[in-house]
This record gives sequence, structure tokens and C-alpha cells, in this order.
Amino acid sequence: MTSPLEIITLTFSKDNPYNTTITDASGQVLYVVHTQSGKNASTTRVFEGTSDTVAAQLTWSDTGLTLAKVTVRGGREVLMSAWMSKSRIPFNDSAAFKDENGRQYKWKGLAAGRALELYTKDDGYKQPIAGFHKSVTDRRQSPPTVTPATLRLAPRADEIRELMVCSFLFLAIEKLSKEKGFGNLQNRMTGGQLGMITTGSAM
Repeated sequence: MTSPLEIITLTFSKDNPYNTTITDASGQVLYVVHTQSGKNASTTRVFEGTSDTVAAQLTWSDTGLTLAKVTVRGGREVLMSAWMSKSRIPFNDSAAFKDENGRQYKWKGLAAGRALELYTKDDGYKQPIAGFHKSVTDRRQSPPTVTPATLRLAPRADEIRELMVCSFLFLAIEKLSKEKGFGNLQNRMTGGQLGMITTGSAM
């Protein structure tokens, strides 16, 4: 079990996987996420820090992500379904992928109402090594205070930070699009605080 002192926290400027800025505990910008909507397709790019370097991008149709394509670090464009394989039995609730060393991981919580958590085959997918927590507004305060959304990582997840962040964002886009519907894309992208995940993780 990872101790609280070992947890690494990444903070989101918005509960919005289409457009957000991700910072570390010191406030340093790690990634900037920007989505551009075109006539027939949209492209979500994950930039490294405040640079123009694209860590990964997702190109997808406004009508669904079935044929969405992923490009990592300017490499070959591949179908998202090949980059991350979805579970079929008993439920479509997880997505598996590998890192560059062939180590296996699995995001669980794709079903509506569940939180996305990352597991590794190292321990048989028993304990999460990363988990998302949506923002929380405390209306008991005047004015209300907001605790921003975070991704909380164990050191094992931080070994694949970029891959973990990009895979999370692209799955969050798919999850949100399914839950909210693919229509009114522009409203979703500019609507400010959106609940990407409806419940917090145990991480």
C-alpha cells in the first residue's frame, strides 16, 4: 500500500478533458490540453508544458470515437482501439495498454457513474496505482471554495506519467462524450467545470 507521503498529485485547471492545464504540486505546468473542432472531426492535442511540443493527439469524429486515431510523439497514427483494447466480457468497463517495455496496465471505471483508476499487471491488477478525483465545491463557505480536480499517482504510475496522463485524457473524452452525448460538442468544450467522472476514486 502506498503511503500518503509517496502520492504524487497532478492538478487540473478544469474538470474538462477537452481543454485544461495540468500542473504539479509546485504549480509547474506539465501539460496543456487543447481541442480544436473542425467541420468533420475534432483534434485534441496534449502539449508538453507550455511548449509547442505535442506529446500525443487524438483525432475523432463528433459522432463518436469508434474510428478515433491516436498519435504519440509524432509517431505513426493508430486507431485508438489498437492503442488501448477495451474489455468486452462481462462489461465494457476497462481498457488495457502496454508501455514501451511491454509492461501491462488497465484503466478500470469506464462504465457510467464509476471513477477511472489505473492498475498494473505487476500485482495482478489488485491495487490502483492512479486515480482521478473530480473537483469539489464547498458551498458551506462564503464565498464557496473549490478544490480542483486531481490525478493522484503512486510512484509506479509516475514511471509512465506521460502515457498515463494521455491515456486518461482520451478515455475521459470518450467517457464524457458517451455520458453527455456527442451533440453540442462546442458547448461541452467551453462549458467550464464539467464532471468528467461522477465519483471520486479510492486512490
